[in-house]
Amino acid sequence: MISVQVHDQPEGVGSRRTVEAKLGRKQGTFTERRIIHDETARVMAFVIEADTFGLGKLLAHTGSLMRLEPLDNGRTRLTWSFFHEPRNAVARLMNRLMILRQQRRNRLRALESFKSYAETGAARRPPAELGPVEAAPAGTTMDEPSPAWEDRTAPHANHSGPQ
Repeated sequence: MISVQVHDQPEGVGSRRTVEAKLGRKQGTFTERRIIHDETARVMAFVIEADTFGLGKLLAHTGSLMRLEPLDNGRTRLTWSFFHEPRNAVARLMNRLMILRQQRRNRLRALESFKSYAETGAARRPPAELGPVEAAPAGTTMDEPSPAWEDRTAPHANHSGPQ
C-alpha cells in the first residue's frame, strides 16, 4: 500500500476509501467500501468497487476481512483473509496459477509492515529491505481466500460477518 484517501467521515459501514498500491510490478488504485465495522468484535471488512489493475475483469465480490484478537502479554493476533469469485474459466485458471500466489505475497508484506509498525512505531520499510517472504510473521494468521459473500445487511452497523 502506498497511500489511502478516505472519502467519508467518520469511517464506518458504507464509508469509502481509495487505496494507491503496487501489486506485483503494476502500480494503481482501487476504491473500497467498508461493509463491516464492529469495534466491539474488532472486525472490519471491505469490498472493492473499482480498480485500475483490471482485477474487476477477472474477479467478482473481491474484498478482505480483518480481525484483531487480544492475546496474552499485550500481544494481538491479526487475522486477515481475502475473498473473491473468479468470473469465468480463464479467471479460475489464472486464480490458481497467479492471483492466489500474488495475493499471498502482498498480504505477507503488508502483515510484516503492520507488525513492524505495531512493535516499533516505525514507518513501513521499503520492499527492497524486506527481502523474500517465505512464512507469515510471528503472531499472524494466514487464511486461504474464502468463498465470496455479499453484504446483504449493509448499511446496517450490526452486520457481523460472512453470510
